[in-house]
Amino acid sequence: MRLFAAAAMALPRGLPEALARSARAELGTAARPVDPDALHLTLAFLGEVPPGRAEAAGRCLETLSGSGPFAAVPGEAGFFPSTDRPRIFWMGFGAGGGRLAELSAGFSAALRREGFVLEDRPFVPHLTLARLRGPVPPAAARRAAEAAEALWRGKSFPVTGAVLFSSELSSAGPRYSELKRADL
Repeated sequence: MRLFAAAAMALPRGLPEALARSARAELGTAARPVDPDALHLTLAFLGEVPPGRAEAAGRCLETLSGSGPFAAVPGEAGFFPSTDRPRIFWMGFGAGGGRLAELSAGFSAALRREGFVLEDRPFVPHLTLARLRGPVPPAAARRAAEAAEALWRGKSFPVTGAVLFSSELSSAGPRYSELKRADL
């Protein structure tokens, strides 16, 4: 099973669709926006896990319970690896970003204690808005980031828990199935 944990959150109504339209308008055919129903903020990626280990991962998720819900406020938009060589278009976080990092660190620590091996990359709280195929002029990338930031400006949304998902990849895109939910 391919597993990951994500923040349980309620995005403002209509915003995911507006972000997808904006990405297409600014980045053209190079942009493959994330399906609005599949937008998620990954707390930890576990990768391929034997089915019998999913229950242990779910127990680790429960360690986040009781920390309390909070509001997340979007910050700057950007590109991985860079604006000059954009491959992933993302939206970062301002207020609430520290709490998201704490959730990720707490869950990751619990997973490691259970013997899970995780990626060694630093956690950067973000929503992936689009994946890019082919070159995008840096000026178009900057316009896309500015447009996304304008759509998010003044908005926040509640983070109420964390969810363990299994992910099945296909040519039609990933399909996510919820395995376990823990309220904050």
